[in-house]
Amino acid sequence: MAGEFENNDINHSSKNPIFSYELDKMDENPLYHQLVLIVRQSINSGALNINDELPSEAELCKFFGISRSTVRQAFAQLEKEGLVYRRRGLGTFVANLKLKKNVNSLYSFTTQTILAGMTPSSKVIKFSVIEADFELMQAFKVKGTNFKVNDIYRVRKADGVPLLLEHTYIPYSICPVLTAQRLEEDSLYSILTSECGVLPHHGYESYEVTQTDKKTSSLLECPVGTLAFAVERIASLENNEVYEVTRSIVRGDRLKYEVPLTNDIDSPYRKFK
Repeated sequence: MAGEFENNDINHSSKNPIFSYELDKMDENPLYHQLVLIVRQSINSGALNINDELPSEAELCKFFGISRSTVRQAFAQLEKEGLVYRRRGLGTFVANLKLKKNVNSLYSFTTQTILAGMTPSSKVIKFSVIEADFELMQAFKVKGTNFKVNDIYRVRKADGVPLLLEHTYIPYSICPVLTAQRLEEDSLYSILTSECGVLPHHGYESYEVTQTDKKTSSLLECPVGTLAFAVERIASLENNEVYEVTRSIVRGDRLKYEVPLTNDIDSPYRKFK
């Protein structure tokens, strides 16, 4: 399948390593799968680097003599594998490895992203101070009325790629200094810790499998129906006061959760010799 191939009709992308291969239309492997192998090999060999742009659908169709549906099928497979990401109106690019999140910690998204060697950023969709409804008051374990919370709705990104849609509630009494601008410029957890005296102590998260709907897909720049995690986090201080309730939709193709496992049994049933 692989081999040197020349085509002088391709100009501005002629240096792309993908064009050093050719498709074998006599091969038993489907053409889209051959194109997937070419892109995968170009990435694995280092010929294509993170955030490099792939040739456009039109360029690939013209160079390899294939249909748009074949190219789109290949791109869909590559995106499913987490090898590429698509930016609406801009093109298709080589992806970084999936961002890993250790579910055994209360690290913020910003911290996790930086530790992964990526640049975090946020786009605030909505920010306001609201009076909590009954459901939120239950989550925060408070009673009475006039319990106000910071209502934060934003897209979280790593290296400019939208990874999750996050809806966070923080009691206004705990952190009255938040603004939409600050949430785009600073880490929420940094503000909570350094300015509001909040010291995260414990919490829990629940995970459910879901799919992105039209609105979520538009905000996360992914196809409708992309598999995702619906995550709810409730985090508390050492005295069990709840300081955060967050509900997120996380792209399953761009983020991987890691769960540490330990053996709590004093005497395992069987030991290997």
